[in-house]
Amino acid sequence: NIPLISIMHTRTPNVDDCLDVVQSLWSGPIGVYAHSGSAAEYTDTWIYEGIIPPNDYKTAASRWIDRGVSVIGTCCGLGVEHIETLAPLFK
Repeated sequence: NIPLISIMHTRTPNVDDCLDVVQSLWSGPIGVYAHSGSAAEYTDTWIYEGIIPPNDYKTAASRWIDRGVSVIGTCCGLGVEHIETLAPLFK
């Protein structure tokens, strides 16, 4: 009784390859929580470099939705501005 399989903590460009594998083995709901960039420094907060721009993340998320993904969030390096660009995709 698994309600959802989620691809998490995966670099944004690698999600489509992961979806190929998951969708070849699973017909139920799928979620994606991609990450972007790399941690350049840690003091009392993580500082990331090379983060995908929010609109580019939205473009990738649109592609994932077209592939049947029903839950999309963010992981390391991505933030509120990325989630805000996703909101219109789910209205």
